[in-house]
Amino acid sequence: MLTDQEISGIAQNVATTTLGSGDSKIGIAAVHTTTATDSQGDPALKITIILTPGSTELVQGKAVLKTLDQLQQQLQDAGENRFPIVEFETKGELPVAD
Repeated sequence: MLTDQEISGIAQNVATTTLGSGDSKIGIAAVHTTTATDSQGDPALKITIILTPGSTELVQGKAVLKTLDQLQQQLQDAGENRFPIVEFETKGELPVAD
């Protein structure tokens, strides 16, 4: 099991690579991780990707799918088997309640 710092590093790298490149550069302000429980009651990871203001509208289909796929793959490659639950928020806005 990886530490929160290791998970955050992987998530930051994946988000920056998959969302922050190409024609529509999405600004990644930060990444936060915490432990969670999935719908089956198993341990999971809650990963929140904080976007810069104005980037929310640019988060779409293929880029999101690529981010989710690469994030899960890189976490597994690093030995992390907990399922990543990924959320997106915009810096400066109140988060949506769970």
